[in-house]
Amino acid sequence: MRRILACLCAASLTAAAAHAQDLPPPPPAPPGPGAPVQVEQTVQRFIANPNGDVDTLILGDGTQVPVPPPVGNALANERHATLSIHGSRLADAPVIVPDSIREGSRDWLANAPAPVPPAAPPALAPMKASGRVAEVLFGPRGEANGVLLTDGTVVRVPPHAALAQPNLLVKGASFSASGFGVANGGQRALQAVSIGTTPSSEQAITPPPPPPPVTAGQAPMTPPR
Repeated sequence: MRRILACLCAASLTAAAAHAQDLPPPPPAPPGPGAPVQVEQTVQRFIANPNGDVDTLILGDGTQVPVPPPVGNALANERHATLSIHGSRLADAPVIVPDSIREGSRDWLANAPAPVPPAAPPALAPMKASGRVAEVLFGPRGEANGVLLTDGTVVRVPPHAALAQPNLLVKGASFSASGFGVANGGQRALQAVSIGTTPSSEQAITPPPPPPPVTAGQAPMTPPR
């Protein structure tokens, strides 16, 4: 009887280990509070999302600053060069989450421009991109969510896919993607549906895993944006 129980326990442990290997990587942990910081920097590049809206600033030292699209679009349209930014610098990513973005006496976050609806929603077209990674892009939680290629193309990648293939989202790495997006103001941006090191090696991005069930008295987990 003891031998049977021992065999059953060993089989259960083996099955559990095999199941654990098949599970997708866990979502990134929520960022810490970050270190308060105030910088005055030149904006080096305005990063658009696949809808053509600017949602990230890259400063002269490479720091990334996520911004609401109305603010990003206004800054890009007016080409403000130097901004004073106060916020929190994340520990695990080159990101400042801004509390204020000032130009002189104006705080662009406190007095954000009203969103301007386009005359027609942008038509997302099938797009392909390949090249070398110039910069890895990050979200406001510090999660990798895309790349900027050396030709200026922006490729957004869902965070769970970036976690599953971390060797692809590395500065200087070969990168290829297919997806849908827009070319706006000379910048191409797409949402990837498949990624790889070359066009022939691209693999389709699978949907993210469902969140774990919420037990009584437990707050639901918030998935990364």
